Amino acid sequence: MSPDDMLSKLQPTSIQISAIQELRENKRQSDYFNHLSAISESIPALGWVTINQDPSHYVKEMNDAGQFYSNRVLKEWKEINKVHVDWVKAWVETLSDLQNYVQNYYSTALKKVIPEMQTYKCATLRFGSVTVKETYHSPDDTIVNALPSLEKSPKFSKDGKKWIVEYQTGVPDLMIDNVDLSDIVYMFKCQSTNLVIKGKLNSVILDSCCNSSIMFDSILTSIEFINCQSVHM
Repeated sequence: MSPDDMLSKLQPTSIQISAIQELRENKRQSDYFNHLSAISESIPALGWVTINQDPSHYVKEMNDAGQFYSNRVLKEWKEINKVHVDWVKAWVETLSDLQNYVQNYYSTALKKVIPEMQTYKCATLRFGSVTVKETYHSPDDTIVNALPSLEKSPKFSKDGKKWIVEYQTGVPDLMIDNVDLSDIVYMFKCQSTNLVIKGKLNSVILDSCCNSSIMFDSILTSIEFINCQSVHM
């Protein structure tokens, strides 16, 4: 299948994914914002077809990305209405079933067909007890770059124990102060931005960031770089 054919087939899915993410952004005051966020964070799993190697692992990562909000749904609703608990279970199981399907029918075949592909890397380095993990998924650039995307507004906020830093561009002195050991910092699609974290926190994730840096006093568990380019710590 040519890239143009693939793009044509993926475009309807891409449009729906964008619509889901836009709905979530427009419903921040909704009682069901955590539900919408759980789906919005994990629905990119449908893009597994653009991942050259080990696409089932990509599905798992997207499932994991949504579980922060899934757990908030469970915490908020488990004593109020069991329907919401069942909803979380059904959604997580759906993604788990997708992961198993991809692993059983596509991952092994892909490894046989394209063993020479070396663009996927997952290197783990250790600094004391802290794990630094770098992950890069290699989609078909022709397809991914042509997919429609939404213009996003910069975000800098805290949701529970999760600091969210998204779509920041050209910010040289962004700072998070007074973190604690249970805090997580998630930095997504930031460009030419420097983030300083004061205090000791649990973990840090940089996802799809470019020409950016992060500094912190101390970290408890791990810092992870996903699909980043020219980032510094």
